[in-house]
Amino acid sequence: MTLAERLRLLADRDFRLLFIGQSLSTFGDAAATIAVAFAVLGIGGSASQLGIVLAARYVPLAGFLLVGGVVADRLPRRRLMLSSDVVRACSQAVLAVLLLSGTAHVWQIVILQAVYGTAEAFFTPSVAGLVPDMVEASHLQVANSLLRTTFSLSLVVGPALGGLVILRTGPEGAIVADAATFAISAMLLSQMRTGDRSAAERQPVRLVADLKEGWAEIRARRWLSFTIGNATLFNALAVPAIVVLGPELAQSELGGVGAWSLLVAMVGAGSVAGSIASLRVRIGRPAAAVALLLAIAGSEPAALASGLRLPIIAALCFVAGMAMAMAGITWISMVQHHVAPSSLSRVNSMDDFMTFLLLPVGYLLVGPLADTLGPHVAMALLTAVPLVACMATLTSTQVRELGWVPARVVPKDLMRASPAGHA
Repeated sequence: MTLAERLRLLADRDFRLLFIGQSLSTFGDAAATIAVAFAVLGIGGSASQLGIVLAARYVPLAGFLLVGGVVADRLPRRRLMLSSDVVRACSQAVLAVLLLSGTAHVWQIVILQAVYGTAEAFFTPSVAGLVPDMVEASHLQVANSLLRTTFSLSLVVGPALGGLVILRTGPEGAIVADAATFAISAMLLSQMRTGDRSAAERQPVRLVADLKEGWAEIRARRWLSFTIGNATLFNALAVPAIVVLGPELAQSELGGVGAWSLLVAMVGAGSVAGSIASLRVRIGRPAAAVALLLAIAGSEPAALASGLRLPIIAALCFVAGMAMAMAGITWISMVQHHVAPSSLSRVNSMDDFMTFLLLPVGYLLVGPLADTLGPHVAMALLTAVPLVACMATLTSTQVRELGWVPARVVPKDLMRASPAGHA
């Protein structure tokens, strides 16, 4: 299949509506994230208060992800996504009004960001489960690649776009634009036909029982639990190492903020390249490929502390960004192929939950670890642990041999309740 034939997926009306809405809201969100930070500082907030505002979005996001996964597997996913977009549009619009009227306080921004994060917790697992309802199994990787491409582009363009808007209109202008993108996304979702279950297909939400079923789906597939474990370690160790220690090393050894900006841009450019490459490349052994790609992406901390010249480190950052994007696309595509649609949102939310749960722990531990061992040794250690985990994963026959054809799997916990099994 040629690239042009793959891009014809955008001719599908429902997928095109989803793609446009997601592209707009992704860019709006990337710009608004910077705007919220400057808004807090602009009303006299301190660095500590800014930290509270940022945490206010991600704590509810992590806290409600599991609930969001259960609800998305039981209720109409499209309507959940539409509701999430409406809530986020309203929260950003209220924040913009408060800023424009000069009546905004930090506590109000904290509440609005908490509302935003809660709504996002229901959107993320819903969209992961909706895509397989919209496109054929053979087109899943292309669909995920297209969606990831706009996300990757937003990492590169979004901050710069946000900076320009803030310079011209102030933070409130970028926040108004973000609210508008969510409103447009909601309008587009309202026109879609995919993603609504009939009354006969809907099931009541049984939070504890449904979570047990989702966990049983993960435990029944060793390749799935291993891959989630690898991603969790990567986000708990490698990501904090890059974000916390990277700027310090750039400042002391690579030339300062300009060098760090270049390296961040190269990761973003690599992510775009990886997303585009995934439109063409069809990996035969997806679980093994994800392990290898995560190992490559996880080498970025070691590259930053390697003492090599800046152009070489920039090239390594590009490769790391490319590997991370391809790993993410391959991961979600293989999960959508192998996990039953009725459990897909829960599996995705459990993966995201573990990632978000350990990420703050990593942020707290990286600094003391560097103070104790020195930044270079800490970077090496924080590279080595995820790397060893990825290589250990490849000792599993399931991981090495998993292809794209779904195997019939019946989780032991569900055998009694569901004799027919799961695909």
